[in-house]
Amino acid sequence: NFCYNSGEQPESRLQAKALGGGAILDIGCYTMSFARLIAGRAHGRLFAEPLELKAVGHLDAKTKTDMWTTAVMRFEGDILAKTTCALRMNHENEAVILGDKGRITVEMPWQCPGTIRVELDEKDSAQEIAMPKQRPLFAYEIDSFTNEMRGRPIAADAVAMRFDDTLGNMKALDWWRAEIGLGYEADAVR
Repeated sequence: NFCYNSGEQPESRLQAKALGGGAILDIGCYTMSFARLIAGRAHGRLFAEPLELKAVGHLDAKTKTDMWTTAVMRFEGDILAKTTCALRMNHENEAVILGDKGRITVEMPWQCPGTIRVELDEKDSAQEIAMPKQRPLFAYEIDSFTNEMRGRPIAADAVAMRFDDTLGNMKALDWWRAEIGLGYEADAVR
C-alpha cells in the first residue's frame, strides 16, 4: 500500500487530469513495480507480468481522476498480489509478502529508511532488519537510469528497473486504469 491524504487540490499535479494526476500514475507505479518484482523473483526472474488484473477505484467528481484504488493480480504459479494507492486517504504504508513459511513486512518501502520484519511460522520468532537511508531516495534511480543510458548495464542481480521492466510496468498501469474506467487525453494519441 502507498497512501496519503493530500487534501482537496483539484488544480495540483497530483489531482488535475490535464497534468496526469491520479493515484495510479503518481504512486501506483511503485506498488505495481513491487508486486511485479516479488512475483518475478519467486521464479528466479527480475520481474513478472500479471496474467489477470481486477481493480476498483474512486474517481473524483471534479477532477475525474482516481483518488484511491485497489488492484488484485494473478501471476504465474498462482502468485496473488493486492495493491492499494490513494491520494486522498491515509492507510498503512507497507508491503507484506506472505508465503508458505511465514511473512515479510517492509515498513515504508517507498520512503526509506524503514525496517523489514521477517516472521517464520515454524520458529515462531521475528527478526527486524533496519534499512538505513544512505543517500537521497531517488539518487539510486537516477544512477541506474544514467548508467544504462551510457551503455553500462545494471548488474544482473540488482533490483533496479531496466527499460523492459519499466515498459511492462506502464502496460500494467494502463490495464489497471482501464479496469477502473480512467482514461487520459494522451491515451487517444496512440
